[in-house]
Amino acid sequence: MSRQPRIQFEDAVYHIMARGVEQRPIFWEKDDYQKFLELLSELPARFKLIIYCYVLMTNHYHLLVETPLANIGITMHHLAGIYASFFNRKYSRVGHLFQARFRSKIIDKDEYLLNASRYIHLNPLDIEDLSNLEDYEWSSYPQYIYKKPRVTWLNYEWILGQLSNNSAQAIQMYKDFLKEKIEGDEGLYSYENLSPIIGNSEFADTVIKTKIRSNRSETEEIEYNKPIVTFEKILQHAAIEFAIDENDLRSKNSEYKLIRKLCVYLARCYTDMSNDCIGQYFGIKRAAVSAIKRRLDKQIIYDNYLRMTLNKLINDIMNNAHEGGQE
Repeated sequence: MSRQPRIQFEDAVYHIMARGVEQRPIFWEKDDYQKFLELLSELPARFKLIIYCYVLMTNHYHLLVETPLANIGITMHHLAGIYASFFNRKYSRVGHLFQARFRSKIIDKDEYLLNASRYIHLNPLDIEDLSNLEDYEWSSYPQYIYKKPRVTWLNYEWILGQLSNNSAQAIQMYKDFLKEKIEGDEGLYSYENLSPIIGNSEFADTVIKTKIRSNRSETEEIEYNKPIVTFEKILQHAAIEFAIDENDLRSKNSEYKLIRKLCVYLARCYTDMSNDCIGQYFGIKRAAVSAIKRRLDKQIIYDNYLRMTLNKLINDIMNNAHEGGQE
């Protein structure tokens, strides 16, 4: 039975969950948690993702996110793929790290986002020797209450702003809110609840109609997989970033080899161009396009310079596309 396309639309809010295969650990050491958070921190710049909160447990994780660009699929595929490659290489293992696809629930932001954040932040209570939630290191909750320094890539304001416009008062109210666990929250937001929508009937009808309209499209996932940027924008920003002429990107000069590979990678990931078209532009075979994509996917796991360069290019391109629109 074929998988149903995941519901995606602009400004959708999701509760994301993923487990290790057979509920095995996906984090063994402190370095594993830190690597995952490092990759997570890059998603707002790379995919315009808004992250409200997270918790990383030994064998699963939870995220609360919003997608201005209707791109939750490609975003989570990127995160899971790079982290799994890191984990498998570190522990000399092969095979899937995560159990099936990540699970996502579309959240009615106004009615349920606050409660969803509480469910996520309460997850560490299952740890036997944990006395205080604020002591759990791999959760955004300590940052919410200033027990740990806040990071720039998390959005704390929206959730706390639902409680009070006064920062100190909002933090105290959020602490109290987590103590007032509502009966039924666990069943509503848990991994076992297969319902893909959390909201009232009006919200659910709106989401379902969005899905139906997409299914009636000529291509099953045309609404979901529309190109994020144009190939021309990739070339333009690469030329600006490396202070070269765009024509140099087609040159066989070894001086531009890495830049050409970056452009191939970005075209493969963020446009609707086929491998044949990408290869034709750069004068390489279609198989070489796929090979470059695979190699860079592996290389960016450990090459910080390469990953930072890619992220800067993506951030510049996405900012331009999001603010100015596609041309």
